[in-house]
Amino acid sequence: MKVLIIGFACSPRLGGEPSNAWNWGWQLSRRHQVWLLAHPHDRDSVEEFLAKHPNPNLKFHWVTVPRLLDLWDHRGSNIGLAVHYLMWLKLAHRKAMNLHSQIDFHLAHHVSYGTVNAPPPFWKLPVPFVWGPVGGAQGTPSSFRRYFGSSSSREILRSVRVATLPLSFSLRMAARSSALVLATNHETGRLLSKVGGRDVRLFLDSGIPSNFISSPPVSTPRDRPFTLLWVGRMEPRKALPLAIEAFGQNQDLNAKLVIAGDGEMRTQWEQYAARLHLGNKVAFLGHVPWNEIARLYKSADAFLFTSLRDCFGALFPEERRKMGEAALAFAKTQTWEKRAERMSELYEEVLRCPNRNYAGFPFSGRITPAV
Repeated sequence: MKVLIIGFACSPRLGGEPSNAWNWGWQLSRRHQVWLLAHPHDRDSVEEFLAKHPNPNLKFHWVTVPRLLDLWDHRGSNIGLAVHYLMWLKLAHRKAMNLHSQIDFHLAHHVSYGTVNAPPPFWKLPVPFVWGPVGGAQGTPSSFRRYFGSSSSREILRSVRVATLPLSFSLRMAARSSALVLATNHETGRLLSKVGGRDVRLFLDSGIPSNFISSPPVSTPRDRPFTLLWVGRMEPRKALPLAIEAFGQNQDLNAKLVIAGDGEMRTQWEQYAARLHLGNKVAFLGHVPWNEIARLYKSADAFLFTSLRDCFGALFPEERRKMGEAALAFAKTQTWEKRAERMSELYEEVLRCPNRNYAGFPFSGRITPAV
C-alpha cells in the first residue's frame, strides 16, 4: 500500500509529538510504502538515523515556511507557533497534491499536530483520508482553574474557543470528509461526531517504545522512600502544583517526588516547592534526554500524572504491585509495533470501501474503540 503520512513535528530522538510522527512513519513502513511530509526542524537527526538504518520504504519530504512569512520566533510563543503551523498546513497540502500526481497514493493519514483547533486540509486529496489520533476538545474543571495561575484568563479564552468549534466550517469539512477519525478522548469524539464525522473511534495518541517494557518489573526495597515520578513539559495545564501541594500536606510520609522536565513554569514551581519547605521531598531534574527516560521510569515506584486536560498520560505496596502488573499488561498492547499493526488493519478496512462519496457519506452517530 502507498501511504502518505503528514507529521509536522517528527524526530527519532525526541519524545512527544515528534516521537509520534516518527514512530508512525517508521513502524508503518515495515508493512507499506510510506511517504512522510514533515517540518525540517530535526531533519539532521532523521537523516543521520536513516543513514545508519536504511529503509527504502520510508521517504521524507520536507516542507518549510518561507522566512519572510514566518512569524514564529521558535522560543515557545503559542500564538506564533499556531500561525506558523496553519501556514505550514497550506504548503504541505500543496506538496501533497504534487506528490499524489506522481505517486498515486492509496491513502493519506494526518498524525501531527493532533488537534481539532487546526483541521488539516488533506481530505481534499482524491484518496481516502484518515485523521488522527486527534484531541483538543477536552476542558478543565472550573474548580481546578486556579492552578493555571496567571494563565487562567488564557485558559478561559481557550474554553470559549472550544465551545464555538461546532461552528467551524473547516472542522466540519475535515470531519465529514474523513473516511476515519481517531479521537483520543470522549470529549473530542463527541465534538467530531456532532460536526458530522461518520466513523469516529477512540484511539490513544501515544505509543510505547518496546525497550520501555522489555525487562521484568524491578522490586522496590522496603526501606527506601516511595518514589513518585512526574514527567512533562512545565506549562500551566500540566498542573504540577497539585502534586507539590499534596506533598506539602503529607510531609510525614516516607515518599519522594522526582520531577523531569523543563519549561516556562519551572522557576515558579521550584519556588513554590521551596516555600512549602519540600527541599528533601521534591527533586527537580530539569530536561532529561529521551534516551534516558526509560531508565528513569524503571527507577520509580509509580508515575504521577497531574495534567488538567491532556489526552493520555505517557506512562499501597500489594495494591500497587497489582496495579503495576495490570498497567504492564496493558502497556504491552500499546507498543508502537502493535499500534502499527492495528493501524494497518484500519487502513485495510477503509480501503474496502474505495468508492465512498466521502464528503456526503451518512454518519452513524457511534463512537467506538479502535484498539
